[in-house]
Amino acid sequence: MGDDSLPSQFTAEVEARKKLILRNLQEVLGADKLEKQLATPGKLVHVYWGTATTGRPHVGYFVPMRKIADFLKAGLKIFSKDELTFFPLHSTCDFREYTFDLLRLCGQVSQRDALRAGAEVVKQVDGQFGGVDQRKIFILAEEQLPKLKLGKRWHLMNPMVPGLTGSKMSSSEADSKIDLLDNSELVERKIRGAVCPRQEEDNGVLAFFNFVLFPIVSPGSLLVANREFSTYEEVKDSFLNGGLSEEDLKTALVEFLNELLTKVQDHCKSDIVRDALEKGYQEVVDSKIDSKLRPVMQMADKDVELIKNIIGQDQVVLEDDYALRSCISEGKRIRVTFAIHPKGRFHLGFIMGLLKMKSIINSGVDIDGVVLISDMEAFLDNEKVYINHHMLCSC
Repeated sequence: MGDDSLPSQFTAEVEARKKLILRNLQEVLGADKLEKQLATPGKLVHVYWGTATTGRPHVGYFVPMRKIADFLKAGLKIFSKDELTFFPLHSTCDFREYTFDLLRLCGQVSQRDALRAGAEVVKQVDGQFGGVDQRKIFILAEEQLPKLKLGKRWHLMNPMVPGLTGSKMSSSEADSKIDLLDNSELVERKIRGAVCPRQEEDNGVLAFFNFVLFPIVSPGSLLVANREFSTYEEVKDSFLNGGLSEEDLKTALVEFLNELLTKVQDHCKSDIVRDALEKGYQEVVDSKIDSKLRPVMQMADKDVELIKNIIGQDQVVLEDDYALRSCISEGKRIRVTFAIHPKGRFHLGFIMGLLKMKSIINSGVDIDGVVLISDMEAFLDNEKVYINHHMLCSC
């Protein structure tokens, strides 16, 4: 740190806290700033963690939970927010009023007011913690916060746990993950069927040992096939060299997770938790109807011609125009949304959607037309920050 005025005991304490905070992370931005804050007498360091539990929480959440335990042990204060959890669990039809209220609010609140309000939240935290999949967002914050005179924050990123199928563990892919509430039989079935090639890459079973098991037991050891292992590297090397079999790894993983999940599930037997699970994590009903089960519509020739005129030279997604045909045949009003994501100055290309809506109206069709303009992208572009639509959607 280069500050000889600090007592050696205090310096050693700072180093110990820093080591605890940074262990088992994949990437760190601004470690020097974190160290200075830890070395400031009387400074309570705040870290923010935001997550979006879009499905039932799975064992991948043990990774950030273990790090949060490290943060607390190191004396950090945690700010946390559960983001966007409710939205994927229900039909979007339930959010019509919410969406309109949100759009009205966007029309009433200026960017300046929104930035000022957000700044008050940002001022409360010294750094942010998240998965390495949030890196682009963290980089954006590194670039933009100084422009708002808020100063840079440090960012800590934990690794993402690969799924049992070899890809990223996903709440939407049941066999890639193990839910915290999965029973012991289901846990064993998923692990026994997991991808476990004799290599580290795309090996979901080894990934569990690396990112979940050893961080939890550290500095202790794990028992695998009646042998004691103190580090993940020892397990990995033994497996790659043939000392441990696939069956050995899976058996140890089943036993460890079932013992751990039993403790978690014992805390979830209250009426409050059961009620929350029933309301918050209902099975999502697929709104798509098998085309073979749809009723056959008898359409007049004029309606068939009208649909052809509406579609024109455009492409219908998945070649499925059933909803359009249904509205036309039943004389329903058609809801049309045109989303614009401007970057820089507006150009003639932006009017194509408006002309399309006009042509539909001129065809004699009654529509509810909505034009959505994502002016945040234009704002960021004027600030000379490159950002695409997909990044904005993930923020």
